[in-house]
Amino acid sequence: MTLIRRILYYNPMSAKDQTFLFKTKKLFGVQKPIIAMLHLGALPGQPGYKNIEAVIAEAKSDVDKLQFGGVNGVLIENWWEDSDCPETKSETADAMLDVIQTLKPMITIPFGINVLNNDYRAAFRIASATGASFVELDVFTDQVRSDFSYSSQGIEHPFEIHVDTKDVARVRSEYGLMDIPLIVFIQPKHYKMLDEDKSIEASALEAIAAGADGLLITKATGVAPDVERIKRVKQHIPSSVPVGIGSGFSVENAQDFLPVADFVVVGSTTKVDGDVDNPVDLERVKKLMSVVKLFQS
Repeated sequence: MTLIRRILYYNPMSAKDQTFLFKTKKLFGVQKPIIAMLHLGALPGQPGYKNIEAVIAEAKSDVDKLQFGGVNGVLIENWWEDSDCPETKSETADAMLDVIQTLKPMITIPFGINVLNNDYRAAFRIASATGASFVELDVFTDQVRSDFSYSSQGIEHPFEIHVDTKDVARVRSEYGLMDIPLIVFIQPKHYKMLDEDKSIEASALEAIAAGADGLLITKATGVAPDVERIKRVKQHIPSSVPVGIGSGFSVENAQDFLPVADFVVVGSTTKVDGDVDNPVDLERVKKLMSVVKLFQS
């Protein structure tokens, strides 16, 4: 049985049904939506935490700039995570939930949840409680070892991730989130593949078979993947499954990626001086979206 046939056999939803879950135009109102990262400041349980009021104030400022600049969605993340395992601390997840509940009244565009390092249980819990529009996971069907350059704990204590996709589906169902998209990275940044010979096409097909509704292709924070990798994936999967770029998207390469990618998750490009750790820069957001809009008609 071919991989494509196995996908349709094992997945309870057909490719046609999957596209209902993640029609980019239906969810975001445009073709080629731009989803900007909302990196929350250090939360309780994370290094550098000061107070929750500062986290909320910074997040409100960033959300305001992103929305005014015209992005189509935001992906909210506990950016300063420093754990040496897939799960975050319960106090960090609880604080993240509280911050998002506080931000929700001012968010006018679809928002999604990603809980680092790969805490899908916390992500689904927060998404359910806040009414998020989608959930993103950095690791799904690929078996990986952490290769962090930004986390002291992660550098000193590398760890492996082997996701139980059946448990992901169970938790997702328990929280009533089967009707919102699950977007996943394949062969993700910040990790080394344990199976170095595994092709990007195989990763894509396995992710779809396990329930992913959209795929993200990446290289490293602030570094774009080869556009040919996106083309290769799209040639081997159902056309109904959107494929996005998850790193390095910019004004300079938009014309290369947007004709190929179905959506974009962008972080560094929207920040002051293009530094991922800086606040959002409104002028950079507006400049990016002025280029993107040419492809969104």
